[in-house]
Amino acid sequence: MLLRRALNGETLDVAETQISLSLHARMRILLCGLLYTVRNERYHGESFSPFYSSAASIKTYTHPHYLFLAAYALVHLVWAHTNNSYAPSLDAVEENTVTNLREARALYARHWSS
Repeated sequence: MLLRRALNGETLDVAETQISLSLHARMRILLCGLLYTVRNERYHGESFSPFYSSAASIKTYTHPHYLFLAAYALVHLVWAHTNNSYAPSLDAVEENTVTNLREARALYARHWSS
């Protein structure tokens, strides 16, 4: 619950010390947690790889593709918040994310939300 509150941007009182995670720190934690979880589930047998099954269908690919798009968006958000001259703008990240999700929804059709 403490981590959830921290990721929601709340200021926490821990041992009489006020702690608040920046947006950049919260995005990095989410990205690292997402990538770590996906890797462990795939490599340690928690979830079956859709890429090696003769029973694979188009629906089988929706979850890994969604996770890829989520990680991709988070990487770009982290990059956009670095304020480097070559980093993408927040508007560009939003536009790219919306386009990617729209195209994925079109590709997977009814399988995307079922």
